[in-house]
Amino acid sequence: APHGAATVLAGRDGSASGTAAVAMARTDSAVAGTISTVDDVDIESGRITTVMAVSSLIGGGQPGQYGIGHGAGSVTLAQ
Repeated sequence: APHGAATVLAGRDGSASGTAAVAMARTDSAVAGTISTVDDVDIESGRITTVMAVSSLIGGGQPGQYGIGHGAGSVTLAQ
């Protein structure tokens, strides 16, 4: 994968609301279409999802919005 091709923005509980980084990335379609976001990195499933999201992007997968907060498309990646 090209340098910078696997960008994942991960935040803790609350990062998908207000003006937090994950929330802002998800509301900007230009950004959301190029990076993955994870809004629950403070729990085990969020940490696993973060690693899976990086791996997916490196392998040519599409960016996704993961977690339990506003704007998440799913809790984690399908295997």
